[in-house]
Amino acid sequence: MLTEESTNFANNPITDYDGRREAQMEFWKGYNGQQAGDPAKLAQALLSIASQSTPPRRFLAGADAVGTADQVARDLQQQTDAYRDPSSSLGYDQ
Repeated sequence: MLTEESTNFANNPITDYDGRREAQMEFWKGYNGQQAGDPAKLAQALLSIASQSTPPRRFLAGADAVGTADQVARDLQQQTDAYRDPSSSLGYDQ
């Protein structure tokens, strides 16, 4: 799903980011066909989700995406808990 026909990249790149952008583009091009997931299973999952009366706002495709989301959620919860008091005390005194 990373073929030239299925991807679309910005046409107005920012010069300051050329080095990083070019490296990322090469990564994606080299990753085409190397993905761990089965495209047929992804298609079936998307069709199933699309047919739901209230589909989810987000769908994580692949175990790697689920793992990343789980880690982000844990990190966010840890940061929220660590700074809950100062973050919650910023309103005007009444």
